[in-house]
Amino acid sequence: MILAAIFLLLFTPFVMLILRLVQRYKIIRSAFAYSWLLALAGSLTAWLLVLLARPRQASLVSLVNWRPVTYFPDSPKILVDPISWSFALALVTLLLAVILTAPMRQQGVNWHAWASSLALGGFGLLAVLAGNPLTLMLAWAAIDVLEIAILLVQVRESKVHVQTLADFTARVGGLGLLLWADVAARSAGNGLSFTSDASSLAVPAHLSLFLLIAAGLRLGVLPLHLPYLQEPPMRRGLGTSLRLVPAAASLVLLARTAYAGVPEAWMPALLVLVGLSALYGAILWFTAADELSGRPFWILGMTAFAVASAACGVPEASLAWALACIFSGGLLFLLSARHRNLLPLPLFGLLGFTGLPFTPAWDGMQLYSSLPSNFLIPVFVLAHALLVSGYIRHAVRPEPMPERSQRWLWVLYPLGLVLLPMLQMVLFIGTMFFTGLVWQVFRQAGDTGLWPMPSDYASLPLLTWTGGAIALGLAALFLWIKYRRRPNVELSPHLPRGLVSITQKFFSLRWFYDLLGILLRLLIRFVRQVTAVLEGEGGILWVLVLLALLVALLLRGGQL
Repeated sequence: MILAAIFLLLFTPFVMLILRLVQRYKIIRSAFAYSWLLALAGSLTAWLLVLLARPRQASLVSLVNWRPVTYFPDSPKILVDPISWSFALALVTLLLAVILTAPMRQQGVNWHAWASSLALGGFGLLAVLAGNPLTLMLAWAAIDVLEIAILLVQVRESKVHVQTLADFTARVGGLGLLLWADVAARSAGNGLSFTSDASSLAVPAHLSLFLLIAAGLRLGVLPLHLPYLQEPPMRRGLGTSLRLVPAAASLVLLARTAYAGVPEAWMPALLVLVGLSALYGAILWFTAADELSGRPFWILGMTAFAVASAACGVPEASLAWALACIFSGGLLFLLSARHRNLLPLPLFGLLGFTGLPFTPAWDGMQLYSSLPSNFLIPVFVLAHALLVSGYIRHAVRPEPMPERSQRWLWVLYPLGLVLLPMLQMVLFIGTMFFTGLVWQVFRQAGDTGLWPMPSDYASLPLLTWTGGAIALGLAALFLWIKYRRRPNVELSPHLPRGLVSITQKFFSLRWFYDLLGILLRLLIRFVRQVTAVLEGEGGILWVLVLLALLVALLLRGGQL
């Protein structure tokens, strides 16, 4: 079923392209309705296939068998286990929501956007289901090439093209780190492999650090960098897919690396950098003009929590933050029509990452009790509160209603939005019932006839119970302070432009990259100058002088 879902998502765009060519030759009058129906059928079928493929036990399937084994010791494989299935369900749900909500948007009625989202989702499924680093690297490369092609074609601004190439370079660096870690593990006699047991990564801790940095580099967390300081002018549907699908492809590596953790010697410095990334992203998310302009900062802030959880060796927390980033963020980014009857939907999305007890992100609160130092707790709690307050502010922001008012649109649009929080809750309930604490409650209640509090609940740290409530309380305080000062205007906090610009340049390390660019240009100028001297009239003389110095150095045994 999983293979069929991947094939369907990659094959449907080709069918849409053929349909478009048929329309060009005037064989059919309009291909718009057919294109949307094809996209809906493909995404809905893929969603059903992934939903029905819930694994009872881990299953490793070889896609192809490369020969000879001497040159290709490993072949592409997919692994279906609870981690990969959760990410796969999140991605196909996001794609289905994008297609269902597309007709409501004024900008988004474009078969190119639907086909691009489906193709991107197909490669994203291959990435989150990767059974070994080779498959993950191939999927990463396909996602990066497809993303840069979409941006270069869809966006005509040269500034965005430069940002796209910078982002592509950072992602290639992350792919290179994963390749280096795999080669280093093979040279030590053990190749990297993804499994579903406690040793999810059969790799030493010092190599898991490089895997963590590889994922963090692709997410912009380690080191903190934001090539997209401004969101490209993309549509809600395609823009959301371009942001969240590559993020999910990197977050799955974090969820698996969390089993190995990182060396204790590197953990404090690593968590300080990640905490700064989380705080930086949360502040700019809270102060963004709207949810679309703040979209990269939402992803930066939420993925920083997933990176920190993986560094502390808490896979449940890393998975919880990763899924919350996709489900809650996808819901808000697709919310283009702000009707009062739809207000409960973003509230469900808010509930998906607050971390309150018995909510989907409750496992994420284990991060606070796993931090090696107490002074890091306020940093992450403050970042969490800013993310919550920013989500509330963007969710209640008024926006003009679209002109389209057909009844069938008001049926599909809420359905597409409600799928995201509903599936997040289904994943959480399934985990709690079959592998979590609620199952223990029911079992004890059945054995004793009572409803006692199990020891697993009682042994949970206090911050696991109260972390979400503290973040929600601080978020309410931030909004109340802002509303109390400006009671008759929209809640839209703004920092001074100069301060925002300086903060972005400093925390995004743009100054560091500019310095590297200056040094590179000086090096290029020096090389050109040396080349001009050697190619001039005195070039032969300089060559003879250098040759004489080299011979003299060799005769003296390397000593001047």
